[in-house]
Amino acid sequence: MRSKLVLSVSTFATVISLGVGAAAWAQEDGDDSAKRLDVVNVQALKREADIQDVPLSVTAVTGDAIDEAGIADIEDLGFLVPNFQFNTSTAVSNARINIRGVSSVGDSGIEPSVGVFINGAYSPRPGAVLGNLFDVQQIEVLRGPQGTLFGRNTPVGAMLITTRPARDEFGGSIKASAGGIGDEFGSYGLEGHVTGQIAQGLAGRFAFNFDERVAFIENTFDGEDEGERQDFGVRGTLSWDTATNVDATLIVDYQSVDHTGNNIEIKSGTETDTFLDRVEALYGVRPDVEDTFDQRINQNHVTEGENETWGATLTVNIDAPGDHTITSITSYRDYEDFQFNDSVRLPLEVLLRRRTAKTDNFAQELRIASPGGQRLEYIAGVYYYDENYTIDTAFDVTSDWCNITLANNPRTRGLVAGCNAEPFEDVAFQNFGQELTSYAVFGQATYYFADNFSATGGLRWTRDDKEDGFFTRESTGSALAGNIPVPISDQDLSVSGESVTWLANVRYYPVENVMLFATAGTGFKSGGINSEPGPDAQERIFDEENTETYELGIKSEIFDGRVIANATLYRTDVDDFQERQFQDDGFIVTNAGSLRQQGVELDVRAKPVDQWDVVIGASYLDSEFTDFENAPALPGGSPQDLTGQTRQDSPEWQYSISSKWTDDLPGTNLDWSVRGEYQFVDDQFLDASLTPQSLQEAYGIANFRAALSSDDSGWTLAGFVRNAFDEGYCVRTFIQTLGGNFGAVDRANNTAVQRCVVGRPRSYGVELTARF
Repeated sequence: MRSKLVLSVSTFATVISLGVGAAAWAQEDGDDSAKRLDVVNVQALKREADIQDVPLSVTAVTGDAIDEAGIADIEDLGFLVPNFQFNTSTAVSNARINIRGVSSVGDSGIEPSVGVFINGAYSPRPGAVLGNLFDVQQIEVLRGPQGTLFGRNTPVGAMLITTRPARDEFGGSIKASAGGIGDEFGSYGLEGHVTGQIAQGLAGRFAFNFDERVAFIENTFDGEDEGERQDFGVRGTLSWDTATNVDATLIVDYQSVDHTGNNIEIKSGTETDTFLDRVEALYGVRPDVEDTFDQRINQNHVTEGENETWGATLTVNIDAPGDHTITSITSYRDYEDFQFNDSVRLPLEVLLRRRTAKTDNFAQELRIASPGGQRLEYIAGVYYYDENYTIDTAFDVTSDWCNITLANNPRTRGLVAGCNAEPFEDVAFQNFGQELTSYAVFGQATYYFADNFSATGGLRWTRDDKEDGFFTRESTGSALAGNIPVPISDQDLSVSGESVTWLANVRYYPVENVMLFATAGTGFKSGGINSEPGPDAQERIFDEENTETYELGIKSEIFDGRVIANATLYRTDVDDFQERQFQDDGFIVTNAGSLRQQGVELDVRAKPVDQWDVVIGASYLDSEFTDFENAPALPGGSPQDLTGQTRQDSPEWQYSISSKWTDDLPGTNLDWSVRGEYQFVDDQFLDASLTPQSLQEAYGIANFRAALSSDDSGWTLAGFVRNAFDEGYCVRTFIQTLGGNFGAVDRANNTAVQRCVVGRPRSYGVELTARF
């Protein structure tokens, strides 16, 4: 592995020499036979700048690129962004955002490792960004700690989502789509917007989206089809410009996602005869283990989810003396996620769970920025954040649980009569809550020693107080005795901490349109309170996580703007990393040890001729636990020492390429285009214990799209197919729930039956867009 890292460093050095040499050649050659690539401006430095002048590893995906690629949600961004993954788990809302192989489980007591900011306002839970990407201006993915300017939970990166603004000029669009998933047709969508001037100095925009995805999973257990999902969203924007020294933008939005869950199948090859025979003996039918990726199951798939989020963001910019700009961002967001599912997923209704997670948060940021184009540029500000977060879980059982599951277990056989005599609903409860208050002061300055050389430094002080925390667990009867062993009542829990994060950066232009940069920076994620049961009340609290990153990078615009090639060499060390692992009767978060993630990222955009656009993204990742002595155990085993091993969700190689050809249709005023995309993801473990059964082998996904459009008439007709070759893969694996009761754990060999959260199968459709 080390030799591969040396090779990647050599490759990075080669990219630098080629970029500088090509830029010098292009300036002398002066060939402008092809159209230059468009300038992409970003907000990564909290002031608008050309992405090629930003000394960070950042990828920007414009709204037009999102539309042209047919990207429906954030999960598809991996086709365009190196070292980025967005995956869901058993429930659609259990999302995690992964940058450079590091992520956190969504919707739990643990904070995310990647901060999400929507129109400048922080969104605390990954599940809150599930809704379809509609009317988006741009998405920026910032890799590496963003501990100075963004701060809140950005130890490995940040994602900035900006929606399209209101315009004075009247206009709008509407897009209708129809298609299918797998072998099922019946997905439909409708999306649109309208914008224009409402009054002098006041412009408005209204956008909406509705998308219904057909149920495509055949369940032979009850004859029902599963996997249906319905997304709905509306957004209103008001922009006020006094034409003097103040402008303001108010954005109010609402989104909901209703679904019947992901496809959770038994991973073929991990089943055992003991497990299959025992399930058949108990329930009279065997689970379907023939093909993990055939979109067919034989199990109780009670999975319902309702995910709602709404919020408002007010941004005010004031022109201050000395050409300074004062910016205020005030935001409120409310998020609620309800899940109802069968935790065991066997060919019988066994154990049902109802879970509701709620959060509401208020944030206020106030900052001042110096004018641009000066020898010294700076930005400073203060930040306040308040959040209330609760998770309420209840368990239900059925008569089959009493008369079959308990009756056939010698330890619980005596509980059958009591189980049947008690109500089946609400047999056990788990409740968690906390209140968070966070304060921060930050500042960052850049000094230009010369036109081609500058240095930047930044500091941020943050204090987080989590108070009034609690966790309770109780059982109302005998139905779950032996499975929820003891009641828990932990009250008045609190954890506080403060941290100073910093950034140091230099950038140098050896020739025009080529920038070299070096960066060192830190980030942190606050400690917290475990939201699920653990073996010990003392483990209810976990400490903060800290990261330190070093980067060397090049950004080059070569061949007279026909090619943009950027590369970053990085190393990130994570100390006291927060790991969620199963212990005894529940998942808990602990500070597990230290981790090193290092590698190279490559971003290339090219326009060889006017008709042809190419985007290439690639990353190499060398992952290693530098200290992980008390790692999660293999099934049936004891805790492991994984020091020196690779972290889960850390594929060594990832790359993607998209190619689009656009041309005129001879003899008409029409344009046609064809587009192809391919993404490769290397081998990776999908379970924290690194059990060999959780290894997802390398896979590749191809997408295709063709379109016909008329700029004069303002319409576009497109057809698409995603995952065209129906590649099967898992995005997450986990051990069969209550596997010990059903013979699913082989303690002698430290193996267990694995469940696979199946990746999205082939989908297809047509879209018609009209603009006015």
